[in-house]
Amino acid sequence: MPDTHHTRTATVLFVAVLCLTAVSGGIAAAESGSGTDATVASNHVSLTVADVDATAGGTATLEFVLENTGSETANVSLDVSSLYQLEGAVTVEDFDADGGTWYESDRYWSAPNFDAYQLEPGETQSPSITVSLASDTAGQTFDVEANVGPQDISETATISVSGSGGAAPGDGSGGTGDDGTGDNTTDDGSGDNTTDDGSGDNTTGDNDSTSQGITADHSPESVTAAPGEEVSVTVTVDSDQQNIDLYTEEIVTGSGIANITSASSQQTQIPTDLPSDSFEAVYLSSVDSDTLEYTVAVDEQAQHGDTIDVAGTVIDGNANETDAGTTTIEVSQFSTTREPTDATAAPGEQVEVNLEIIGTGTSVDVVEETASSDAIDSFEIVDAGADTTTPSIGDNGTSVSVVHTNPVGGVNVSYMVNVSDDAADGETLTLSGTATGPDAQADTGTTTIEVQENPYANEQGQVETGGLVQAIQDWRTQNLSTVELIELIQQWRSR
Repeated sequence: MPDTHHTRTATVLFVAVLCLTAVSGGIAAAESGSGTDATVASNHVSLTVADVDATAGGTATLEFVLENTGSETANVSLDVSSLYQLEGAVTVEDFDADGGTWYESDRYWSAPNFDAYQLEPGETQSPSITVSLASDTAGQTFDVEANVGPQDISETATISVSGSGGAAPGDGSGGTGDDGTGDNTTDDGSGDNTTDDGSGDNTTGDNDSTSQGITADHSPESVTAAPGEEVSVTVTVDSDQQNIDLYTEEIVTGSGIANITSASSQQTQIPTDLPSDSFEAVYLSSVDSDTLEYTVAVDEQAQHGDTIDVAGTVIDGNANETDAGTTTIEVSQFSTTREPTDATAAPGEQVEVNLEIIGTGTSVDVVEETASSDAIDSFEIVDAGADTTTPSIGDNGTSVSVVHTNPVGGVNVSYMVNVSDDAADGETLTLSGTATGPDAQADTGTTTIEVQENPYANEQGQVETGGLVQAIQDWRTQNLSTVELIELIQQWRSR
């Protein structure tokens, strides 16, 4: 059994690899002879670390202050992969990258995409690592030596651990004993510092499944894209423990009409050659979270109505698979921009709706917008315009139509919706539309308008001086925008 009454010292080497650019200070060729003399000025980078105190079972933060004291840019990267040597006693819990990027599974700090960080003259970067100390490390010290090359700079930070830890690990005899973690859990005495069901049979208890607690999110879940367009997707993966070993993403539907053209991870490199119909993120050590971003390119030969599904899978250390969600891309020959999608208006106000519709490989022949509401009498489309032709407003102001007698590749449409003076608070109007071409039709989205009574107006809907003063106070506290305040001033003037 180890002697826990003596101080043990562990040394870990933190190597900060700095690729320093040599700067030519002047190159002059001699008038005679073939030799060339060169003067090289080196960059200067300083490294500062500090001693820290910690408690067994607690945490400590190590900060590495890198400063460029020279006159030229220095290419800097920081490698702390030697922390793996201390696993079990010292565990990495968190990173602060400052202006750079930490790659958690690689214990590596640099610029994005593993490029060297360019430390400008006079610039300081202070990346840090937070570690936790095992509960049985009381009385120990851990000397953390940080080296910066090639200047042969070396600094040492000492973590001094105080407090009392748990009992010593089991001796492997098969008896029942504490696992040494200080958490009062029972294992089989095997000395492997793992918790089982307490039966002494050296088997893992039912609560040890590392597949528990993994969640993932795809954004967007669904999107429309025209042939030849690209779609950006973001995936966030989280776990309540450090057990994510592999992430995969694959085009499961429509692989013949789409490709993943680029992909990146905050935690590791993407080894897959792109473009491809899939990619993998492989972690050198298990992580508890990651954010991945990738781009899907829709083939120009894709047809209107085609569907592309891109799905992800998380694999943990026990080879369990977790569904990471799906992004569905619907191919449309129409690209539509609509503003706004949600709006509020007080009784007597108007809302302007704008549409931009572009056909891809087809013309925009007809655009139709229709209003629907349980209180349709409270709303009316009162004006409409387009940059290609004159729209028509339907009976009772509940629809707008734009019909082209000659093919056009795109159209901008705008129309005004009037909210009646007697509209009730909370009433809503939904505006939706379609775009139609020779052989294709697509939805153009929706706009929802909700009636919200003017809090600065009286019962007759007029803004009196008292209401205006309240609006000014709200504007000063940034609870009212300047545009809204100006509109209220105009209402006050016209009362």
